[in-house]
Amino acid sequence: MIIERRAEQRLECHISAKVRIIIPEETFTPLQHEAFILDISLRGMKLRTWEIVKATYQKLLSSSRMVRISFLPPGGEKPYTLFGKIHWFDFNNMGKTPITTYGIHFEETTKEDNKVIQQCIQAISPKAPEDG
Repeated sequence: MIIERRAEQRLECHISAKVRIIIPEETFTPLQHEAFILDISLRGMKLRTWEIVKATYQKLLSSSRMVRISFLPPGGEKPYTLFGKIHWFDFNNMGKTPITTYGIHFEETTKEDNKVIQQCIQAISPKAPEDG
């Protein structure tokens, strides 16, 4: 039995995102790539990408990484950007193309951030069947 340790339940989704991971030891040149948001909550999200190679993955493991995620919220009219810290990585190069999945924790969110995240959660939440 798996015990959920998160304070907020995450909801599954599939939202395209543009991600920039800050790598200070490389003169703050961000690693930019496309990813998909796989789940989201008020405190964090899980992303997946096919654009990180093994050498880059190994570089990212050396310390905690700050990240910037830009995405179009469901039903939104313009992209929104959130900031966080990568808490874990899972690199899988067993297939033809390496797959990297990673978890983000939102360090500090503004009221506007929370509003956008809550709108995302409401848009992807399963709807209760109507009586009728």
